[in-house]
Amino acid sequence: MSRHRQSRLHALRRRLRGEESGATLVELLLALVIMGILMTIAIPAYLTVKDHANRAAATANIRTVIPDILAYAADNVPKGLNDPDGDPTDSGYTGLTFDILQTKYDPSIKPANYFWDNSYTPTPSDATDYCVYTFVGRWYAAKNGPNGPITAGTTMTLNTCTASGT
Repeated sequence: MSRHRQSRLHALRRRLRGEESGATLVELLLALVIMGILMTIAIPAYLTVKDHANRAAATANIRTVIPDILAYAADNVPKGLNDPDGDPTDSGYTGLTFDILQTKYDPSIKPANYFWDNSYTPTPSDATDYCVYTFVGRWYAAKNGPNGPITAGTTMTLNTCTASGT
C-alpha cells in the first residue's frame, strides 16, 4: 500500500472514531446552500402572510370605528341632550371629528390612524354621509356612508369615496 493511501485511510479511521473536530469546507457550503433554498421558500410565504394580515388589520380598523360614527350621528340631533359636539343646530355627521369619537365614544381610537376624505367632510348640507379610511402597511380600507361597503386595496384612487354609499 502506498504511503498516501495509508495516510488517507488513517485520517478516515480517525474521523470515524470522532477524533477529528470541525466540518469540511464542502459540508459548510452544503449547509449554506440548504439554508439558501429554505429561505427562498420561506421569505415569499412570510411576505404573503404579512400582506394578508395588513389587509385584515385595515378592514378591522374600519369595522372598529363604524359603530362609534353611527352612535355619533344618532346622538347628534338638534337641541339633543347628549349632543356630542356641543352645537345645538347641527345633526347627523356634521361636526364629527376623530377626537370627539375618542373622547366621547371609544378611548382606544387613535385619531392619527383614521382619515376623512376631504370631499366628504360632513357639512350641514350633507349631514347624512361620510367617508372614512385608514392605512396599514401598503393596504387601505375605506367606508363610504352608512350603507356603503367596506372596500380594501393597495391603490386608493381619488374616487374611492365619491360614489354615495346610500
